[in-house]
Amino acid sequence: MPFPEGGVLRGCISLASLRQPLDVSQALGDRYLALGELFAGFILNRRAEKLLIESEDGLRRSEEKMRALLNTLPDPAFIIDQGGRFEYVFASDASLLYREPSEVLGKTIHEIFDRQTANAFLELVRATISSGKSLSHRYSLDVPAGKRYFEGRTSLLSAHGPGAGKIIWMARDITEQVHADRITAVQNEFNVLSTSRLGLDDMLEQSLRKAVAVSEMDCGGIYLVDERIGDISLMHHTGLSDAFIDRVAYAAADAARAKTVMRGEPVYSQFQEIELSRDPELMKEGLRALAVIPIKHEGKVLACINVGSHTLDVVPDHSRIALESLAAYIGTALAAAKAEEDARRHVQTIQSIYRAAPVGIGLVKDRVLCEVNDNVCSMLGYSRHELLGQSTRMLYPSQEEFENVGHAYYSQLRVAGKGMLETRMRHKNGTIIDILVSASALDRDDLGGGVTFTLLDISGYKRAQREIAELLEFEKLISGISVKFVNVPLDGIDKEIEGVMKSLGEFFHADRCAIILESPDTQKLFPYCVWESGALEPHQRIIPSGLSNLLAEYWKRGMPADLGDIEKDSNLSEELRETMKRMRYRSLITVPLKIGDRWFGGCGISSFENERAWPEKIVNRLRLIGEILANALLRKSSEESLRQALSEIQQLKDRLQSENIYLKEALKGRRPTTDIIGESEALRKILKQIDQVAATSSTILLTGETGTGKGLIARAIHETSPRRDRQIIEINCATLPATLAESELFGHEKGAFTGAQARKIGRFELAHGSTIFLDEVGELSGELQAKLLRVLHEGSFERLGGSNTLHADVRVIAASNRDLAKEVDEGRFRQDLYYRLNVFPIHVPPLRERVEDIPLLAWKFVGEFSKAMRKRIDTIPQKHIEAMKRYSWPGNIRELRNVIERAVIINTGSTLDLDPLSLVESTRGGARLEDMERTHIQAMLEKVGWRVRGKGGAAELLGLKPTTLYSRMQKLGLKKPEKSVDI
Repeated sequence: MPFPEGGVLRGCISLASLRQPLDVSQALGDRYLALGELFAGFILNRRAEKLLIESEDGLRRSEEKMRALLNTLPDPAFIIDQGGRFEYVFASDASLLYREPSEVLGKTIHEIFDRQTANAFLELVRATISSGKSLSHRYSLDVPAGKRYFEGRTSLLSAHGPGAGKIIWMARDITEQVHADRITAVQNEFNVLSTSRLGLDDMLEQSLRKAVAVSEMDCGGIYLVDERIGDISLMHHTGLSDAFIDRVAYAAADAARAKTVMRGEPVYSQFQEIELSRDPELMKEGLRALAVIPIKHEGKVLACINVGSHTLDVVPDHSRIALESLAAYIGTALAAAKAEEDARRHVQTIQSIYRAAPVGIGLVKDRVLCEVNDNVCSMLGYSRHELLGQSTRMLYPSQEEFENVGHAYYSQLRVAGKGMLETRMRHKNGTIIDILVSASALDRDDLGGGVTFTLLDISGYKRAQREIAELLEFEKLISGISVKFVNVPLDGIDKEIEGVMKSLGEFFHADRCAIILESPDTQKLFPYCVWESGALEPHQRIIPSGLSNLLAEYWKRGMPADLGDIEKDSNLSEELRETMKRMRYRSLITVPLKIGDRWFGGCGISSFENERAWPEKIVNRLRLIGEILANALLRKSSEESLRQALSEIQQLKDRLQSENIYLKEALKGRRPTTDIIGESEALRKILKQIDQVAATSSTILLTGETGTGKGLIARAIHETSPRRDRQIIEINCATLPATLAESELFGHEKGAFTGAQARKIGRFELAHGSTIFLDEVGELSGELQAKLLRVLHEGSFERLGGSNTLHADVRVIAASNRDLAKEVDEGRFRQDLYYRLNVFPIHVPPLRERVEDIPLLAWKFVGEFSKAMRKRIDTIPQKHIEAMKRYSWPGNIRELRNVIERAVIINTGSTLDLDPLSLVESTRGGARLEDMERTHIQAMLEKVGWRVRGKGGAAELLGLKPTTLYSRMQKLGLKKPEKSVDI
């Protein structure tokens, strides 16, 4: 029975019977045929299965052979599908990608490469698949060891069948070849640069740029080495921040590395080895690898290149090879550029020295100027064009000097080849200048070959010699003058001053020397001691008023008045100039006579024939002579005053001895409050307040009308306080001059202001441990109020002009006849100061509110004045007592005292005859208190001849302090009448 396969007979099945014949019916035949087809299918399936197994074994063996073949290739290979996925890796490792094969298989191109490289590679894969052509390409990878370069080729694996749409990619590492090509290219560039005559700076910049490029680092700097002074200077840098460059000095930051480089050895460091990384500020720069390559020529280190990387941890081997190879070529080119730069700089230096030399330099041939530098031109006033080609004769004042100098020079040049002498030359403007000339022959045997010369202007030196000689003579004169006044007696001072005037006049060849003093009465200048070279007319001895005022203005500022030329001096008015010319003045200099900042005259030297210039050194010596004369005159005045004072002191001493006995008796058993007279309720209230507050250190404010005795209350408080052993310090704020108020209260340092010749202790410092009484405190300025507030608050202050803070333990008692609360409301007195002062207020009532005390006070004053005036008064009529009680006493106790004093003065018997008219007139209201006070004070002043101070003076008669009386006189407009004086 046949069994076919696809219409083809493949075999048959045979059935036979050995026992009986077979009867094959149609049905059985159909069954046999079906059985044959079944067997045929089975056999065919077994055959197909066998063929399949044989085919798979062959394919596996073929693949293994192919893998074995590809694995033997020198370059790795990969199979990549059109989607860019790696299917096979034919290599023992994937070093091409710097990954293990297991890290590559199944990954896409974008998972292996950076985005830009992956996109380009994927385009290459697709182009290979679409074109069916083999394509080559180059690419690079950034790896920890540096950048690597590769050359790859892609080929279509199969256009049909199982491998369709896939490529095989093989690549080769060509990094070394690329670097070798780069080194060759850079070497060729430096061969060109070495012949291009680049400057040193450009050569250094090119070297740094090439070194960074060839090493594939990202930053660097190039340093120039000067072995002579051991200096390494940064010339150029790239890729580094300015802060980093400013902070890091190569030699200082890495001395060990610098020494290695100076020996000509390269240094390579990785991140952990870089010493700079220890500095947190420098770590911000992010340097991770560093190479330092010396650049040498003939064994000498000329420079060094630093290159570094912010990404690489080590310097790659190919970068080291490239840098060291490049350094050899740079050294040759740099040596040539450095030599040319040094030569150019040397020439420029020589030219600069020649042009800017502090002396004139030139060349002469056959007495003709062939070359001159700028200093010759400036020295003689000519331009180079005017001098070159001209005979040296034009430089000399005369033909004779020209010939003499030429003869002297050429004699020296022929003998020694050089010469030097002093001569005179003529400036272009005609002035004659002193010159020191030095010359050297270029050829001693043939002077026609030329002579070099130098010119030095010694006019100033010659002038200085003359001035020094004159100054030395003047110093001798000063020494002699100072010696004269050492032990001279008082009676001989004027004679010695006359001798000094004569010596000065003769020394300066002057026509007159004089001491000029200021009259204390007229404030005019007058000649005190005069020396004259000859007879002068009477009008020439007068000092014009205009000149007197001008000299005084100079002397007040402590300046000399230098009128060197009267006709040209711009400080003179035309009227004064004409006056002085009529008096034959031509030149005048004066120096002030002063002690400290106080001047009282001057010393003058006059010339009537010629003008005279006065050098500063001479003027300073004249100032010294002025000080010597001022001291002599002051000594004379002081000794005269001392003699007079000694006489007065002796008289006062005798009187004081007798008064002292009386004073001791008067003070025996005196209680602190015995001067407070009265028995009124108002007074007893005040005495109680005194007892309450005296033992404390609280600030007290005394208020009340003028004349109520606020000062007496202040002294009573002090005398009953624990501070009574120290003197109370009293100051009337109304009498303090505005400019000196701060100094009086707080003191000043020496030099704090004009006139502050020494340190002064202020009233607060003087009152330390005691009490200070500030009368009329409302008169203080706003600035002083603020400083007083600080003293009350902190107990500290500074002297005027000082910086040290002082502390004082002072008990403050203030007094005012003003309504300080109202002054605060109107903004004239500080509110905070008012509250500080008003800790314990005591109001002193006016006399009209304590009329019961008037008789007691009247008897006290009667006793005081009758004793002082040596009169005996036993009775005061009752009508006068009643009249005094009825009177309002606007001047309070002070007015009562004055009325009693006036009555005692005019009284002639033992009964006090009080003139009631003055009280009646006052009670009518027709006269104001101020008018009454003015009339009374004027009467007292006229009585004593306007004498304020001293025994029997107006201040004593009125019971006032002299300073208080002066203040009242100024306020009331009282002035001493001027006497007519014949002038």
